[in-house]
Amino acid sequence: MLLNLSIRDLAVIRRAELEFPPGLTAITGETGAGKTVLARALGLLAGAPADRAAVRSGSRAAVVEGVLAPPEGFWDALDDDDPAAELRELVDDEREFVVARRVPASGNSRALIDGQSARREALASLVGALVRFSSQGDARRLTSAPARLAALDAFAGPEVVVRAATLARSRRALGRLDRRIAELRERRESDERARGELESVVEDVKEASPEAAELEDLRAERERLRHADRLAEGVGAARAALGSDDGEGGAESAVGAALGAIDPLADLDPTLRSVRDDVAGAQATIGEAILARGRYLADFDAQPGRIEAVEERLSVYDRLLRRYGGTLEAVEARAE
Repeated sequence: MLLNLSIRDLAVIRRAELEFPPGLTAITGETGAGKTVLARALGLLAGAPADRAAVRSGSRAAVVEGVLAPPEGFWDALDDDDPAAELRELVDDEREFVVARRVPASGNSRALIDGQSARREALASLVGALVRFSSQGDARRLTSAPARLAALDAFAGPEVVVRAATLARSRRALGRLDRRIAELRERRESDERARGELESVVEDVKEASPEAAELEDLRAERERLRHADRLAEGVGAARAALGSDDGEGGAESAVGAALGAIDPLADLDPTLRSVRDDVAGAQATIGEAILARGRYLADFDAQPGRIEAVEERLSVYDRLLRRYGGTLEAVEARAE
């Protein structure tokens, strides 16, 4: 599967070219011969994190390239969610292609396939599916349960290997279905919660029947009722200044006396008629003010508990605004 491996400026290796025959290749040598660096190079192709410290001193970047030849049907056998599948459209020839990792002395590393940038995870999945390698320190990996099972399947023959691969694909497909079911259940629960929230919005707004004019009137009325004592005291003082209930004293009495004095004179001098009319109008205005004062104070006396009713209704508006938008227009738009 791995036909050729090229290493440039990685650790102690300035340049190395290795060609691999089909089957198993064992690389041996004395300590310091470069076996660890070779394993590191293969690890980079297989998605290992890049280490800038591994770049050969004085070099701009370390580069590892491998020529891979996948078996027939490899690309079609990849699962749809396998990251390696996204690389298929980047290769020039599906039967043989070049994968590479470039690790600069400064900056970010790059993963490439046939000279085009690729995700490191995708490249790792691709190389991992086509190349198996173990270094001296990875001996226990060769005795792991998956490795032993794979060896047993291979010993049992090609038919067992195919069936094992089919079983593995089926398990992965089942896993995807399980995850999809979990996603759909979560979405359904989320949709049900959202539907409940929306139904609550509509029901709350429908029940409250909010109106901008009512809200404005309620706020003004609450302010008036909160200061009822002060308002009544002020209106009472104004009534005393305008005149008493029996019509004696105050502005009403004074204007009446003025009108009585000027009315006969208007018949003697027509130029005083406009003055008489103004005084008469003032008397009428004061009279209306006195009557309005009486009605105003009567309203306070006739509405025991009104402040509680206003506060309760305003609390409905406050709850709507707090929950659903901050303004009455936003609340109505959301309900719509």
